[in-house]
Amino acid sequence: MPWIKLTDNAPRHPKVAALSDRAFRVWIQSLCYAAEFLTDGVLPWAYLDQVPARVHDELIGGGLWRNDGPRIRIHDYLAHQTSKAMVEAERQRNLARRTGGVPAEYRRGTGKKPRPEDRSTEGSSSPPVRPPAKTAENLGDGTDPQ
Repeated sequence: MPWIKLTDNAPRHPKVAALSDRAFRVWIQSLCYAAEFLTDGVLPWAYLDQVPARVHDELIGGGLWRNDGPRIRIHDYLAHQTSKAMVEAERQRNLARRTGGVPAEYRRGTGKKPRPEDRSTEGSSSPPVRPPAKTAENLGDGTDPQ
């Protein structure tokens, strides 16, 4: 689950200190929304429809939100928060770490668990090479220097 980064002096920043209590709360909520839904700071109209016009104008006028053509963006969101691409990459790394790189069908018990020598050739078109079975013929009499 993503989280937002907020410095301990953010409420004292001149842009933020000038906000009304309601606008401050909506600004924090917008940061949380963007992080939760991985919007990279773009606020959808479904979210903005719930924001009173007075608060919307206060956040735009205060420079905490900005008009970006047909959309509203949180100012400098990606300079301070984690991007969608980074969150998804971290999720993939965590999944691979937790599962040991074993494919999903094997984790769920729907397939035969791969042997270590089979895993190293995944994605290869040739079957894994196995050493020949030990027999009396290839064991020798013990006098071969090996």
